[in-house]
Amino acid sequence: MRKTIDFSKGIRGKYAGMKLEIVGEVKENPTKSDTWAVCVHEDKSLMRLKIYLIECKPNAKKVSVIDDNGEKLNRPSDWFLPLPVDKNTSLILQELVS
Repeated sequence: MRKTIDFSKGIRGKYAGMKLEIVGEVKENPTKSDTWAVCVHEDKSLMRLKIYLIECKPNAKKVSVIDDNGEKLNRPSDWFLPLPVDKNTSLILQELVS
């Protein structure tokens, strides 16, 4: 199952040129095991500005994330910016990636 939303291709139309801005509380070490987060680093498997569902543990230096090929990866936690989303928003995001 795909667990990402791709914002890296940019926004078209009247919103072209706008940048993604995260507004709200950012927790350094989220306590929930599954958290939506924006990737702020790019490598051969992950894309910058793409939203991933990450699995994290308190005070962990690495998180688990599933890439677009379905491979589970361990990456540094500072590669991701956790998004504070409520339960309804999380359900909507889950539907979008299913």
